[in-house]
Amino acid sequence: MIPIHDFIPNPYNDNYMTYNKVFNRYSISLKYIIQAIGDDEIITKLGGNDNAEWILNHISEVTYAVIDSYTDSKYRDKMRYYFSHSKRLREWLLKTMIDVLIYSESDGGLYTAYATGINFNEMKAFDMILTNYVGRMAQQFIVNGGLAERVMRYDLDRMTNEFYDLHGALDYMHIKGYIDINDYYDRRIINSNGNNFDYQEIRDLFDENKFVAIQSPLDFSGVGERLYITHTLSSNKIHIQYEQGSFLELINNNTIGGNAIDNDDFYIDFKLEGSNNLIPNSVKYSLVPNGNGGYIVNEYGYWQQCLNEKGVNW
Repeated sequence: MIPIHDFIPNPYNDNYMTYNKVFNRYSISLKYIIQAIGDDEIITKLGGNDNAEWILNHISEVTYAVIDSYTDSKYRDKMRYYFSHSKRLREWLLKTMIDVLIYSESDGGLYTAYATGINFNEMKAFDMILTNYVGRMAQQFIVNGGLAERVMRYDLDRMTNEFYDLHGALDYMHIKGYIDINDYYDRRIINSNGNNFDYQEIRDLFDENKFVAIQSPLDFSGVGERLYITHTLSSNKIHIQYEQGSFLELINNNTIGGNAIDNDDFYIDFKLEGSNNLIPNSVKYSLVPNGNGGYIVNEYGYWQQCLNEKGVNW
């Protein structure tokens, strides 16, 4: 499977690129076109936002068509999935499409005229040729970036994820719907506004040394996701420290203090009396120790799951 450090769970839009779930491809964002091309007047030259959006979409279509020409057709869906879920390839796709954009402008392919003398205003009716768009440098980016591979380099029928501890592995399996986390931990869901929060009940569980984990990362307002670091207990509160100074405090007047979070709620997991100690396994997945205190989750038939989500999550 795609390595964890490179894996993107779902393709996404940002200031640089937007993702089309129907055709499974990225295109340069209209927000980024001025910076990408280095021309403050580029949108005006292209006839406004609508024309610019059309051109960026066409550049994406042609770039992916060139990439697809390298791929064995029976691996095309898998390669498109890989392009959509790889951090590294996302960067190479952006770099390639920017170069196609620059090449097209400098050679007149999109913005002024073709070598044939066809005017830009007639472009939409013109029979486009791939080589009018993709220059030598973009082709080299495609090769250097690993976008020109004929077959899929990873086995998408089996996905492997490694976790530092059992809780992380079980929480992942709960999210995927393989298990119910409540069979393994006493999970308490706390609303971020504190309206369902009983301090003394939670404090007793901490004092009895039953704490296992708190949701991590949490999305702190204005700063983004932060990972849990540690917690401390004082006479009137539980201080929960996250990265870079972000924190929550569970206070004995049944309120929640600290930095605001964008999550509607968060969980705290505690040891469950008489909990299920069996490591879950199935024909769809297996959970095995990695020999270093962590665990590996193997998922089988993963590609079929991905195909069922085509057009939705990739």
